[in-house]
Amino acid sequence: MICPNIAEFDRSQIPSPKTLRSAPCEMRGVLDKLLDALKEMRSCVFRAGTLVLDDAAIAQQAGLQADELERNLPQMIARGMLARDDENALFSTVMYDRLLRREERAARTATADADWQQKQKSGDVPPGLSRKAVSARENGKKGGRKRKGESDEEYYARKEREQAAHRAQQNMMMPIPGGNAAAQKPTQETQHVSVSDNLGSVGSTVEKSNNIYKPNSSSTGETQNPEPSIPEAEINRVAGSIIRVARMEGKKQGPHALRYAKEWLKAGLSEDQIIQNLQQTIREYGEKEISHLGAFDRNMKALIADIQIKAASGDVEAPVSEDPLVAFATLQHGEAQRYWSVLMRMHGKMEIADEAFIANAAQKGFPPISPRGAKPDYLEYYRKNPPKMEAKAA
Repeated sequence: MICPNIAEFDRSQIPSPKTLRSAPCEMRGVLDKLLDALKEMRSCVFRAGTLVLDDAAIAQQAGLQADELERNLPQMIARGMLARDDENALFSTVMYDRLLRREERAARTATADADWQQKQKSGDVPPGLSRKAVSARENGKKGGRKRKGESDEEYYARKEREQAAHRAQQNMMMPIPGGNAAAQKPTQETQHVSVSDNLGSVGSTVEKSNNIYKPNSSSTGETQNPEPSIPEAEINRVAGSIIRVARMEGKKQGPHALRYAKEWLKAGLSEDQIIQNLQQTIREYGEKEISHLGAFDRNMKALIADIQIKAASGDVEAPVSEDPLVAFATLQHGEAQRYWSVLMRMHGKMEIADEAFIANAAQKGFPPISPRGAKPDYLEYYRKNPPKMEAKAA
């Protein structure tokens, strides 16, 4: 990049580009065109080789009218955005400052690379440490990096003041021997205290630490209900049923299925209740695709709340003896759902999968009813057409 010929350049007087917010609109547009022209020339000064461009050539180079440049150039020079070098060539102070900083950064990088290569050749690099680790260690010895625009003398003086203040603060916080502090013991003691009131005396175990008594939770008389323990095998089985019924095969919902299975089982739901609620939610969605198991959580929480309300009010359904026909219908319905899922993956549409299922239902031993429906439909079919459960089981 071509640089201006200037003996002294005061970089502290370069204004921030944010100062252009208060500039007239015409001046901002003229400055943008001038800077774009310099970028196209890959230069920060309006110079073509050794030829210094005059104002008319600059206006032509930037696509401006001569009167526009003549009218706005004095304001841009007064604001410090443009300046003229020793040969009266117009240049951008901001672009020249960026060029100088880029060159300084490249020089520092080259010096650091040379030092690192010299350390590697001389064997001064500790084994197992990278260049970044060594630099971090050296900066830590110096007390960190310098602030922006801070000289070495100012940096070392500031670090000395900070370290002196830190040492003085540490000395102020040192404990003074003797007094009440020496008599106190920071150890924890467990004592049995008799607490009495108008109702009588009750024995209580409290924990004493720094003159603060905390009641022991094991002796306050409060009972804690432990969470029900669900076997891992049952959680895995229910999670598999959730994936199958919700049609989430291949959608990476396994971790969510395990989490929801454990949560719903701990809430007191049975596997049949979970499956029925999932099927109900699928019917509510209709043709809309469900891509995440979180879509079922709202209806499941509503079901849990209904059951808890009924249990609290005493409106609990009386248990009925298990009907073998109900178990058989449940088993057949689950098998039919698995087979229907295979057909759904093959055909891609639920209507076609229903037609294929009904066509092959007799051959597979299922009722001619789509398993997308509720399980009571299967139970009603088997009540009208009693199956040979022994033969099926065999």
